[in-house]
Amino acid sequence: MNEAMLKEHSNKLPDDDVVHAVLESPLLWELAPLLEPERDPHLGGRRSTHPVWVYLLWQTLIDICGGSRAVHRKLHADGKHLWRKIRRHAKKNLDEQLVPSSAVPARHMFYYAREAHLLPALDRIRGEIARDAARVARQVGLADPKRVGATFHDPRLSTTIVGDGKVIAGRSPHDPLRAQTVGDTGKPPRARVVHLDHSGWVDSDGVIHRRRIEADARTYINGGNERQHGLKYVISAIRGLAPRQMVYLAVDPMGDDTEVRVAARQAIEASRRLDGGARHWAYDKAARGTHIKQVVADGGLLPLVRPFKHDGRSSDKFAEVVDVKNGRTQSVTVHLRDGVPHLRTADVEGNLNFEPLRRCTVKRRTNKNGTHRFYLEYELPESIGGGTVTLAGHETPEDVKRGFNRLEHFRPIGQDELSFGEAQVPARQSIESGNRVIDRYLPEGRAHHWGLERNHLQLLTWMFAWNASVAAVFG
Repeated sequence: MNEAMLKEHSNKLPDDDVVHAVLESPLLWELAPLLEPERDPHLGGRRSTHPVWVYLLWQTLIDICGGSRAVHRKLHADGKHLWRKIRRHAKKNLDEQLVPSSAVPARHMFYYAREAHLLPALDRIRGEIARDAARVARQVGLADPKRVGATFHDPRLSTTIVGDGKVIAGRSPHDPLRAQTVGDTGKPPRARVVHLDHSGWVDSDGVIHRRRIEADARTYINGGNERQHGLKYVISAIRGLAPRQMVYLAVDPMGDDTEVRVAARQAIEASRRLDGGARHWAYDKAARGTHIKQVVADGGLLPLVRPFKHDGRSSDKFAEVVDVKNGRTQSVTVHLRDGVPHLRTADVEGNLNFEPLRRCTVKRRTNKNGTHRFYLEYELPESIGGGTVTLAGHETPEDVKRGFNRLEHFRPIGQDELSFGEAQVPARQSIESGNRVIDRYLPEGRAHHWGLERNHLQLLTWMFAWNASVAAVFG
């Protein structure tokens, strides 16, 4: 496969090519021995017909074929051609005891193995898929600053980790917690829900409602102030300029945490797995100072985040008085206006003037404990004698003493620069593109399975199949 084939198929690979890419990926064969449960030789019971990795592959094929019945048909089609191909790859990559038998597994075997083996190993599967995603990113030329000439001073798309939340509608569209109001229907509000599970709910009048619902679903308010009911996940990715040249780095359920907190943890983990190849982190305005501080210090990434505006007003915050590097003793006052450093001066009448400063260089330093700090150098205008000033791009001890939340107000990359020079792609568009891909993949825009964990497994195996196809095309 190559980029010409990708273009020929309108940026969507045929299913058979995606299956081939999955079987050629080293991840499946590295995961195979890790998924096998430890068996006590003194206990009874017969050995399983197929190793556990076969059912992980089945889950991945569900993502490709569209359903478990379709997988069953595909494995039996053409004289079990695909199953024979899977066994040939297994014999080449695995020990003999991990090679499945010639009998094609049945659907009920998959459902049992998913509950008994795959879901208990979800954390391990998640970690291995995330580790493989970093390998694929480097393989296809992403997170390589030398290759694209990226620096902290000059953002590039292929060295920027983007993140966002995604609400996936559950299998059932019904939201029993949504209150009915007296209006055109003339009906009174429904009785309060007092018990809720997968089989239905019981209201405060004691009436049992037998309708299967998605008990893990919640109602969320999106950026457009609209209600969305479903399962919420947080996704991080890194992408290049070519169509489909996007590698998904992590996908996690939001759970009881906040979306941006989960996204910050994902960015830090991905930055470490990419061996420092990432330079920036793009997120929406939900990222506040406490989250940015964590990503800067622990992940070594500069934020591409628009400053938060209270009531839509522009922000103006006194930053500090800094010494000028121009060969003579001089200090200037710096303000942060919409996150950008401005020089504050006063004319003869006492009127204050603010002039934006031009950034020259950005330097990252690593502390002994593995955390990072940034220093940014700005040019001063010739009207005051020229020279440069250096501002910290991290929280300093002096900030803590005077209660100054630097990273809440300071944006090393200003909002006028939040598009990548080589393609003029806005950072926000890069964030949303990952969501649109998932929307096209989900059947009728709804989850495949019931429950947060099962759909997390489904998203992880879909991420594995997507990244494998990206590696096959661009690797």
